[in-house]
Amino acid sequence: MLMLNQTLNNQKDYSYNDVFGQLKTELFSAHEAANYLEISMPTLCELVQSKQLLPKEVVGRNQFFTTDDLRVVKRLKAIK
Repeated sequence: MLMLNQTLNNQKDYSYNDVFGQLKTELFSAHEAANYLEISMPTLCELVQSKQLLPKEVVGRNQFFTTDDLRVVKRLKAIK
């Protein structure tokens, strides 16, 4: 990680993948997903209940969402 940071510090322009590439495979918790979408937790729950957003993984009562799914919802929110 330190070597990656040094490499990035030496570059002037960062690509999207340089900055966010590792997030492609990461899962967001419900709280993180709500923050990313700039919505409240009750609104996130409504999206899940209406099946507009489905969790990729459920562990107990915790739901986790993929970056791609969140990006789609965010784009649709911007269109409205």
